[in-house]
Amino acid sequence: MHTLQLAMIDLHCHLLPGVDDGPGSLEDAALLARAQLAAGITELAATPHVGYNWPLTAELMPTALAELRRYLADRQIPLMVVAGAEIEALYAAELSDTNLNLLTLGDGEWLLVEPPTGHTGGTFEMIITELQARGHNVLLAHVERSADIQSDPEILRRLVDAGVLGQLTAASLSGGYGRRTQSFALGLVGAGLVHNISSDAHDTAGRPPGLAEAIDGAGLDAYCQWWCRAVPQAVLTGVAIPRPPAPWPPVVAQRRAFNRFLPRRTPTDG
Repeated sequence: MHTLQLAMIDLHCHLLPGVDDGPGSLEDAALLARAQLAAGITELAATPHVGYNWPLTAELMPTALAELRRYLADRQIPLMVVAGAEIEALYAAELSDTNLNLLTLGDGEWLLVEPPTGHTGGTFEMIITELQARGHNVLLAHVERSADIQSDPEILRRLVDAGVLGQLTAASLSGGYGRRTQSFALGLVGAGLVHNISSDAHDTAGRPPGLAEAIDGAGLDAYCQWWCRAVPQAVLTGVAIPRPPAPWPPVVAQRRAFNRFLPRRTPTDG
């Protein structure tokens, strides 16, 4: 199926209004929801920021989500919205297991964890490893923009080998965050370290939705069904993550520039 005809699932969207730097009102949230539908998204996880600068708590989220669902239904906007959160890694380390379990994506057991923007000297990797040791499954948000991973891609390799999933922002593939991030993002794809591509949409203008055009533009449409449908569905429902399509990893032109940082993973690797 062509990418543009695929019913996709977006695992990272700031759709809940008035709680973070996403839509400021239900009306703005409805505009973003319509834009998601126009971009081919039929289901998404509403993932507001949860961290030191965002007072939203797990107890408040069900009420906010229910209000949004009613608002969209009343306006006949047929977008399926499930629960979720984008949790700052350092903040996640301080939360109890009970609170973390209230912040999973959909009905599954995966946490969407945001890496720190700055360098942590190894703290970030230790936090993710500890979260796993506590029994939590971790999907790492916008791995291509992590300073630690950019400095040492082997951090992501080790985490992936331990069961972590890597999430990429679609706009990075099309140069929305600059050429360096674009090249690095494509290198991560070529190394087989990207398991999901999401929008990280906040609004309809500055940080809009859209997956298909960026994936098609990078020549990676053969993997869209896995990144944007199969893996997200497994994450949201709690079933096993499906194997990627063959050949894996995808071959991208930017691999040559990336090889000096990260060795190629063989197609037989998980």
